[in-house]
Amino acid sequence: MPKTDTSGTVQADQYMAMVGTNNLTNELLALDFEEHKKTGKIISFDNAALFVQRIYEKTGRYPFLYCNRANMELLSKSIHKSLFSKCPLWIISLQKDGNISHLFNEHDIWKSYTLWQFSCEINCCSQNNNIPCFYKVMGLECGIDYNIYNGTCSDLIEHWNK
Repeated sequence: MPKTDTSGTVQADQYMAMVGTNNLTNELLALDFEEHKKTGKIISFDNAALFVQRIYEKTGRYPFLYCNRANMELLSKSIHKSLFSKCPLWIISLQKDGNISHLFNEHDIWKSYTLWQFSCEINCCSQNNNIPCFYKVMGLECGIDYNIYNGTCSDLIEHWNK
């Protein structure tokens, strides 16, 4: 797996500068832990850990880790697993039956997800009939992702900026 060599601390500082100091307390902060589609690069575990530590140091909260099930498995085997386990999981996954609960029996880093995403573009607008489409908003184009929060609306509002 190709990796970037940019310091995770530098990346976090640049990210927070783009978000803006005034928005750091009410924005969802996340580390996109997946291969870049064009370059094929991915942040190293060490730099991902530095990113997480810096976000926590500056904001007092852990960023979401946004990843697919293969990268979730990689994170669960990392030497930084205990740090990553403090981050809320934003998983990209869709099983044919719509159930992802079994994924959390395959490792011991997260007990469940906080956000679960599936792509309407991939799952609802392709010509592949083997891919399930559980939800599509009538009248919207296909280039949309759906994110499901694991909790109530009140929980989401309370959890959003923690």
